[in-house]
Amino acid sequence: MRTNVEPKHRSREFIDLLKRLDTHYPNDAVIRVVLDNHSAHISKVVLQIKAAKIICSGCDKITFVMVP
Repeated sequence: MRTNVEPKHRSREFIDLLKRLDTHYPNDAVIRVVLDNHSAHISKVVLQIKAAKIICSGCDKITFVMVP
């Protein structure tokens, strides 16, 4: 389990976290990121970038698990 605390809570910091997770874990890893509905987690930019696999080469390994 990894956690991350940033002074600001924007999409930019969240995308940086996803990039760090991508580089830290091997491509065959399964990464489940548990998220609440904070605007930084569900912004159009984050979802579009993840869908386009711009964040990471192996974005299939990163799965978002949304909680209410």
